[in-house]
Amino acid sequence: MVFRKEPIITDRSQIVASEAKRRYLRAKFMTDVEIVKVKLHPRYRFGLWVNRNKNAATRVASSAGLAAKNNLPLIAAIGAGAFLYLARSPISKWILRIKKPSELTED
Repeated sequence: MVFRKEPIITDRSQIVASEAKRRYLRAKFMTDVEIVKVKLHPRYRFGLWVNRNKNAATRVASSAGLAAKNNLPLIAAIGAGAFLYLARSPISKWILRIKKPSELTED
């Protein structure tokens, strides 16, 4: 069995110095623990990831905006087609309400 050798402290100034050193080391340790808690928090990690990828995201966004600007007629046509496809049922009901019942039976 190995025993730790305890320092022999008999003088009051040594006791006060030892206690001050212990308090200092504990405060330093707790500060380090708080720093580690902050750096391991998911919000902090996400912020680091965003900062690392900010340039790539800016390039992608600017190229997407430029592509949309260059293809505006095509995007408008696709949007209009999608709108008409999704609105076909209300449009059909509106047309049926406008027409007279006698016009519907004529074939």
